Amino acid sequence: MLVPAALPELRLVLLGRKGAGKSAAVNSILGGVGSFESGKPTEECVKRKADVAGRRVTVVDTPGWEWYYPLNNTPNWVRRETLRSVSLFPSGPHVVLLVVRSCASVTEDYIREIEEHLEPLGKRVWEHTMLLFTRGDELGLTSMEQRILTSGPTLQGLLQKCGNRYHVVDNRSKGDASQVKELIRKLAEMVEGQRCGSSYLEVDNTVLLGLERLKDMGDRMLRQEAELKKLREREMKSIRWFFDRKKKVKSPGNTDVQREEEEDEDRRADEKRNDIGELEERIQWLTEDKEREIQDLSIEKERLHKFWKWLNRDSATFWDV
Repeated sequence: MLVPAALPELRLVLLGRKGAGKSAAVNSILGGVGSFESGKPTEECVKRKADVAGRRVTVVDTPGWEWYYPLNNTPNWVRRETLRSVSLFPSGPHVVLLVVRSCASVTEDYIREIEEHLEPLGKRVWEHTMLLFTRGDELGLTSMEQRILTSGPTLQGLLQKCGNRYHVVDNRSKGDASQVKELIRKLAEMVEGQRCGSSYLEVDNTVLLGLERLKDMGDRMLRQEAELKKLREREMKSIRWFFDRKKKVKSPGNTDVQREEEEDEDRRADEKRNDIGELEERIQWLTEDKEREIQDLSIEKERLHKFWKWLNRDSATFWDV
């Protein structure tokens, strides 16, 4: 019995800002197999695969970054997921599809935003990047070629960084298989021409481990803040009880039973004072511990920043072929 030959593999990662249409583009590429929920923000990397146009296509959808957010302001979890997206392929992705809406205003700030978010993947990431313009229907009677010619130097410069490679999809035309087949053809030519299917440098894992450390530290800080909040609430409750007790006016002619009850109340008040002192000491200790955590976090961020600079020198890249 003859065993069918394995289909050629094509590994893709989609990156872009929020609302660019990444999830909808994935649905179009995979023909609805394992569909992503369009319009809902992607919170972590998700990998899907399907047989498309004679190839085994695997796609990773990623969380989008906020509009006009420089890398420094992008949450750590988004940066972490961007790096993790490429590590979901043991041999690395063939192509990064940079997703941009067809009618988006591609300003210099937008270009800078894109460059900063792709920078951690290495300088040579651009050799493996194709622009994927979504919502082509929004162009109306204007073709993408006309839009590029009349858009000015910013969009044209971005296109040049991607080797003038681009494709347009109409997210509303889900039944139009021709646009997906054409995209697969372009991607296949790109892979065959550049031999993109290479392994990543080992330092990639080091950076990912560093980002996991940042996540763990952030989680610990959140837990610590929650514990501090609970302790402060307990302390305030104890303080309110203590002062409410002191405000009570002892009436003259108290009976022995009443005096005994008041003495018990006084003893409990003393115990509360001791509890308050212990709580204050605990809060002080936790506050100092939190400050140490913040300092460690700052050191870790600086170390990762140095790693990224090291990655982007000419001799280092994730895309070593």
